Amino acid sequence: LEFRFNPDVVDADQLLSEVKAYLHNIKGDAGSVGLLGVERVVHATEDILLNQGTAVLVDTYLALKEWTLAVLTAYSSGTAPECSSTEYISKIQSGVSETATEEIDEAEKLPKSEDPILATELAAVAQFTPYTYTITGEAEILSEFMVEAEDHLSKVESILLEQTGSFSNDTVDAIFRSVHSIKGGSSYFSLKEVTETSHKIESFMDHARNGKIAFNSIPREVILDYIALQRKLLKDVDRAMRSDFRIEASQMAFDFTQTIADLLLAVEHVDGIRADIFKSPGAATSQGNLAEAGPIHQAGTAESSDEAGGGKRSGDKLKVKDFVKIETNRLDHLIEFIGEMVISSSMLIKNCRDFLPENDEVIANTNQLERISREIQDIGMSMRLIPVKGLFQKMSRVVWDTSKKVGKRISFEMEGEDTELDRSVLDKLADPLMHMVRNAVDHGVEPESERVAAGKPAAGAVRLSAYHSGGKIYIEVKDDGRGLARHKILKKAIEKGIVASGDGMSDEDVFMLIFAAGFSTAETVTDVSGRGVGMDVVRRNIESMRGRVSIASTEGAGSVFTIELPLTLAIIEGIETEISNQRYIIPSLSVIEFLRPSRDMILHTLDRGETLKYRGNFLPIYRVANIFDLTQEKTDICDSIVVISEVGGKLVALQVNAVLGKLSTVIKSLGGLYDRVEGVSGCAVLPDGEIGLILDVGTFVNFAKQDARVTDALGDAYLDLEPGIH
Repeated sequence: LEFRFNPDVVDADQLLSEVKAYLHNIKGDAGSVGLLGVERVVHATEDILLNQGTAVLVDTYLALKEWTLAVLTAYSSGTAPECSSTEYISKIQSGVSETATEEIDEAEKLPKSEDPILATELAAVAQFTPYTYTITGEAEILSEFMVEAEDHLSKVESILLEQTGSFSNDTVDAIFRSVHSIKGGSSYFSLKEVTETSHKIESFMDHARNGKIAFNSIPREVILDYIALQRKLLKDVDRAMRSDFRIEASQMAFDFTQTIADLLLAVEHVDGIRADIFKSPGAATSQGNLAEAGPIHQAGTAESSDEAGGGKRSGDKLKVKDFVKIETNRLDHLIEFIGEMVISSSMLIKNCRDFLPENDEVIANTNQLERISREIQDIGMSMRLIPVKGLFQKMSRVVWDTSKKVGKRISFEMEGEDTELDRSVLDKLADPLMHMVRNAVDHGVEPESERVAAGKPAAGAVRLSAYHSGGKIYIEVKDDGRGLARHKILKKAIEKGIVASGDGMSDEDVFMLIFAAGFSTAETVTDVSGRGVGMDVVRRNIESMRGRVSIASTEGAGSVFTIELPLTLAIIEGIETEISNQRYIIPSLSVIEFLRPSRDMILHTLDRGETLKYRGNFLPIYRVANIFDLTQEKTDICDSIVVISEVGGKLVALQVNAVLGKLSTVIKSLGGLYDRVEGVSGCAVLPDGEIGLILDVGTFVNFAKQDARVTDALGDAYLDLEPGIH
């Protein structure tokens, strides 16, 4: 509008360029969510601006805005728009000359071999000449584009890795739209290499859309290479944003464009390569124009369904979600102060209930404050949680790449992708999980000939799963390979001087030796593994998150690596207990039951160790005060409370003096001096201002098993006592 009223002030060419860039983004986004009518209208608008320029800029753009908003409003309410896309295009083109329209139509109908852009693409391979280019646009908007580009790349990668065989026309179109969106956004910011490589892939994908290329393993690998390249280029953009906004051109990007040009040239010179690649029910044939093929509608007119993306029936209503992007630093700051608020409100509530118990109005207000505080806690916790699906999809790519390098066929499965984990933990988990998945493919799964000889399927299986249990999250990496060989691991460990002998070591103890620094059983060193680095880093990273990793393996049948991680959120629910005049907090999700045992429930193993008879099972009893060298006030266990807790799927009994109540508490770090204290995951400020230690039941039990006094008192056999053994 400023351009209309002040044409001498506004740079017309720059304005037109910016409007075209925004229209390009809108077109790509509309196509990616199935708003095909909106996509066609925006495309027609682009054509008009291309031919008539700024003369019709304002009126054309405002008309488009009003029509698009009307379509979205109608779609959200489940009704058809008053003006369909075909009618709207006819109206806006009424001012365009027939000659100009015919030229545009004929250009779109040209065979690809006659397309001047494609002819340039198919030119002779040139030598790479280094050059530097500058990013344009606002940094904040560019940051948003990079997030959206990663979403598009992840979506395409997920499609390619999850689907087998040939792809339907809808799937090919979905991939095309994502690439098109990346191309449109990158051109706005002058990201030349991202734009050029995306344009090459568009040309390549166009042959698949037209049926000239069978979309199978080769195109799949080409696009996976494109995804890897884009992520590398986006990292270069991120580095440039932190310095001078200048980027050095990449040899890798140049080589990729030349490779695609070669493929396109080959397709152009081989006549008659048309494959029946679209097999999904209701899909258009490969000879048809796939760009125009739409979904089958169950109700309503074609035009009304067209604007609604094809899947919406008339009368249905869509709840449109609104999202606001928030800087992570602000979110972390908010969570920190929510934690402080929880501590202060707990102190206030306790004081009111202690000093004003007879005042009904005060008690009612404290109850209301407690409820509101709990709601705010839940909201704060949920804001930090992210599904592990994105991380699992990255592992799918790791399996794909590793299997190609080592020459193995792998069937990869995922389970529990919707399991949510704290964002900070998820970021730290990516590297150790990648090492474990890669090892499962390289070390775990046998070569095909060996599997067939053993009566196994030729293709190996790797399964990645996530689930919650006992207040923690468990990530499992399972394979059906050769399993871990105890004797081979021991032999290598003795050679390396890691252990003197294997006497008295359980299978799990031997298996855990693979996490020692420099340990590897690989016969040869490859670019995948064999140098003895990686697994020790895995354990260090997991332990730095107060987690642990365990191994279960059967030789010849496969292995299961389990990562156990705490839900290290700022706020947790806990049970306050008293142990030798000190307060300890046990996470609520780790607690099964509290009970005061009777005499007939207490038994002794080998006349030494104590066991608890609990619902037909016999559980080991751990006296927390003894393990932590505290003064034991209640030596008779029948005078104290026993906490039944779950550790790694097994039940244990912990002796405490008393249970004081339930509370919401904030985890505070113990500081660098005490960050490796076994059995304790942190501390918390209690409602009376005192400090309470948070008991990590899993690491506490492991620490108790390693304690020499416990071993002497209970015996090795007792430490390995399984629930249910009589």
